[in-house]
Amino acid sequence: MNFFHVFLYSQALECVVLSLVHVVDGSAQQPEYEFEAVRLELELFSPSLVDKLYVVVHNKMDLPEASDRWNAFREKLQFEGIEPFCISAINRQGTHDVIHAAYKLLQKERQRMKETEGWSGPENLSHVSEAIKKERRAPMNEFEVFHDKGTNTWAVVGAGIQRFVQMTNWQYSDSLKRFQHALEACGVNRALMKQGAKEGDTVIIGEVCIHTNQSTMG
Repeated sequence: MNFFHVFLYSQALECVVLSLVHVVDGSAQQPEYEFEAVRLELELFSPSLVDKLYVVVHNKMDLPEASDRWNAFREKLQFEGIEPFCISAINRQGTHDVIHAAYKLLQKERQRMKETEGWSGPENLSHVSEAIKKERRAPMNEFEVFHDKGTNTWAVVGAGIQRFVQMTNWQYSDSLKRFQHALEACGVNRALMKQGAKEGDTVIIGEVCIHTNQSTMG
């Protein structure tokens, strides 16, 4: 077990609670979209994790394809205000910089938590803040299904699932597959089947319109 792995294991609890290290497979065909997919899966697992401080790592720089894709990956994330790191975990290249950056984030988050402890914001705006926070934290498995018999159209309404649709990058080749997986994981497919949706029916979720088939209905 190398030092990088030791750090991740020894700091696992704090990384989950206070900060995150996103390790992207740099040899993937579209590593920048892999990063976006990971962020979406975090949203599905726990919306609170998306707000944590994080470090982005482009791994497998020992492979030619990862090295070739590094500049495009870095430029895209820099455009979004993110400064990624590149490493070769197997060769321990660049791992020290990542460990140092992750440690600094942990310290920064600890300090922020100390400074904001007990502060709930202006009293007259607290209800607005709580309403926004509640909507943003809404899990994807909290939704309602409506059926328009006239057009035989189904609508799935829920803050969590609709936010997931808005955040999905549909240019990514695997977006539809991940979206179908999300529908299955959060119970949308089961709810549609239970209420009578059939293959070929139209389902609207946010701004996305899909037609049910054997793959989407499980």
